[in-house]
Amino acid sequence: MRHLFVAGLTAAGVMAMAAPASAQSMDVPGIVEDVLGQICVPYARTGDVAAAIQAAEALRYEIIADESGMDLESDRPWAYVQLTRRHYGTVTLELSYGRGLCAVGIHEGGASNMVPAAEPFVQALGLEALVLSTEGQPTTDMAVWRSGTTQLVISRSPRFSPGSELVLSFELP
Repeated sequence: MRHLFVAGLTAAGVMAMAAPASAQSMDVPGIVEDVLGQICVPYARTGDVAAAIQAAEALRYEIIADESGMDLESDRPWAYVQLTRRHYGTVTLELSYGRGLCAVGIHEGGASNMVPAAEPFVQALGLEALVLSTEGQPTTDMAVWRSGTTQLVISRSPRFSPGSELVLSFELP
């Protein structure tokens, strides 16, 4: 019986070490501002995925997945890169068929603390609010802004449970 109890404690300890950072250790608005301001918005304006990767690395994100063609000179360049930084979430950069995507998944983040931080960048991109639902049930927390072919969505994401994901998608300039 004691062995089962100790094994249970060990398993719980391993799970605790593997669990995402708590909200107290994460500056969610700061992460949103860094990612949108220094990675996503410049990427949306230029379509330069290589510069977006460099901006993420300058913020101390490290590449964990790179399935890129990275042939940016072709008429149909494509890229898929994921970068991560402990306590700062996971950034995804995509480029395919004339469209770009910049996303950040933040454990413990939610629309209620991500939306206010995103507002200056929403204005800078000239986006208009379609859905702003940051009250009520966590599953309904969502914000959507759009203008033309550019869209910014903040919503719950099972990939970053219990957190949320911010996704900026755009047509390349």
